[in-house]
Amino acid sequence: VKCRLGVDNQSVEEPLDKFSRLVTNAGASKVIVHARKAWLQGLSPHQNRTIPPLNHDRVVRLKQSLVAEGCNAEVHINGGLCDVDNVISMIDGNLLDGAMVGRAAFYHPWNCLRGLALEQERRNATQNSTAKTPSHRNATQNSTAKTPSHR
Repeated sequence: VKCRLGVDNQSVEEPLDKFSRLVTNAGASKVIVHARKAWLQGLSPHQNRTIPPLNHDRVVRLKQSLVAEGCNAEVHINGGLCDVDNVISMIDGNLLDGAMVGRAAFYHPWNCLRGLALEQERRNATQNSTAKTPSHRNATQNSTAKTPSHR
């Protein structure tokens, strides 16, 4: 399920948590959150992509809240992610499970291809290091590695 943080004057806190719980309890395995509000009154679709401020921290708090409740649903971030380094920095260390890159991938596809190449190199390095030192701990780490998703 993909959603925005909220709509118009709606709070970005309780409604987003409530909506995410509702869809994950109904069986959704992934919530993709565009990290800005949608202003349906007064802004054009183009303005809605630039004027409402990005709030990446709110998406991180949503993931933390779901994890604290024992929910296994993935949370992916969307919005304002312009390059591979930006995507990786949002995912690493934030518990986020992935990222959805939209217009940046359309306008700068080579950045995404670079990202795919970097991810493949990382996977190969992980597989090579695991093959040299097999252990239950390494196998578990490899199966839960976070990777950016691309549409």
